[in-house]
Amino acid sequence: MKTPEIGRQGRFVVETGPEHTAQAFGNPGVVAISSVSLIAAIESACGDAIAALHDEGEATVGVGFDLTHLAPAPAGAVIEARARVVGVEGRKLDFEAEAWHGETLLMKGRHRRAVIDLSRFLERDTMRSTSS
Repeated sequence: MKTPEIGRQGRFVVETGPEHTAQAFGNPGVVAISSVSLIAAIESACGDAIAALHDEGEATVGVGFDLTHLAPAPAGAVIEARARVVGVEGRKLDFEAEAWHGETLLMKGRHRRAVIDLSRFLERDTMRSTSS
């Protein structure tokens, strides 16, 4: 991977639906956008920031999260996640990230991603199917 410059930015926008709510993830009656969905949007924004820098056969995976869910948003909300590279340590990349619904800050914090060799990653024993 080409080394990303500090400050490089990415974004991801998603129009949410019932499948993005906390209820869809097993929290009955909570029809607000789930933390899981906001984290996924933030991961996508981080990926957007560095996608053009990957060498062939590389990918990144999330390895660290320090995020705080600050406010609710309803199903149907358009969520915009924004990310900025704030640190590079070898194959580890650190981001500051936020998720917004309009003018409302929903989630903020830091996320760390690791650069991987995709074929080696997928060949790991833990990635093999347990069903026959």
